[in-house]
Amino acid sequence: MRRVRPWLAALLGFAVVTTAPLAAHAGACCLSSSAFGIGRLSLWEEFAVIVGGSYSPVLGRWDENARWHGNPSHSSETEWRPQLSALLALHQRLQVSARVPWVMTQKTSDAQHESGSGIGDSLMAVRFEPIYQGEYSFVPEVAVTAGVVIPTGSSANNTKALLLTDVTGRGAWMLSAAVTVEWAREFWFVQLGGGLTLPLPAQVTPGHNERLGMGAQATLASGAEIHKGMVVSVVGRYASEGTTLFDGKLVPKSQAYEFGLRRLAD
Repeated sequence: MRRVRPWLAALLGFAVVTTAPLAAHAGACCLSSSAFGIGRLSLWEEFAVIVGGSYSPVLGRWDENARWHGNPSHSSETEWRPQLSALLALHQRLQVSARVPWVMTQKTSDAQHESGSGIGDSLMAVRFEPIYQGEYSFVPEVAVTAGVVIPTGSSANNTKALLLTDVTGRGAWMLSAAVTVEWAREFWFVQLGGGLTLPLPAQVTPGHNERLGMGAQATLASGAEIHKGMVVSVVGRYASEGTTLFDGKLVPKSQAYEFGLRRLAD
């Protein structure tokens, strides 16, 4: 659930995510995808390309006073986000990754029907594993990830659509750092992650700058291999965003919060 500024949609529901051209072996390969980065390779893998996607219906939204407003019967909103990702192992403990999404949005309001699409914000990340999976008996894997979000999408400040269906990104560079801890056995895994996101100032109009609030994220994921090459998992996610600064001044009631639950099949 999310409380957001009026121009942001709270995307709710289950996302059906990811078809990966990788062998899901013993829970240690594709299972560790999370909010932080794209995931990781197994020890025997050197490179992977992942084609995936998510579908999200919007059931309603919270306003700036944290009041919930469900969608009226004559309005709807859905988002489909296919994406292409790649991972490369530089060392047994070091991996780099990149992700480029495509965002497609459909909205209806009264007699107005609108759709839009475009490239979303991209991600590049570096993952270091001081303790990799299986290095020590009964010791979980520990990984540190640093990343940067590249504002390749179109932000709300540049919208030309009445219902904002051409908005595909936040419009700001963002730096991120995260730590994940994962316990994996032969057919199951549990992963806990936490991280911070630092948006950089961005010019919204000539002479005016905006800086989105610092973000914090946490995830808890668990899953199991139900058939060779098929893994089902559930990911719970919490995220928050601090107060926005506009020309150095705090924007009242601009904080945002989100709770999410996803079911994944790899």
